Amino acid sequence: MKCLRPDAGFGYLIRVASRKGKVLHMANASRPGTKQNNVSPGETMARRNGSEPAKLAPLNFKVTKAFRREFKTYASQHDMKMVELLHEGFRLVKEHDSR
Repeated sequence: MKCLRPDAGFGYLIRVASRKGKVLHMANASRPGTKQNNVSPGETMARRNGSEPAKLAPLNFKVTKAFRREFKTYASQHDMKMVELLHEGFRLVKEHDSR
C-alpha cells in the first residue's frame, strides 16, 4: 500500500498496487483519530437556513465546458459548493422577478 497526500486534512487516498505497479484499488481513508464529515449539500443548506434537511433529487441538464469551468471556478473562489451557488443564484432570480 502506498499513501498519497498524507498531509491532506480532509482524508487521503490509499493505493493498493499489484507487483507490476498497476493500481488495483484506490480508496478514501481518514486519518486515525479523525471523524469523517458525510453531510450532503442539502443538509448543509438546511442547517444554514435553520430548517430540516430535505431529500435530494437529481437535477440533470447540460452546459458548455466553458460555462461549467467558469461556474466551478467562481464557486471555488468564493468558498462555496456548486449546488450552493445554484441555490443562491436561483433565489436572487426569484427575488428579482417578484419586484
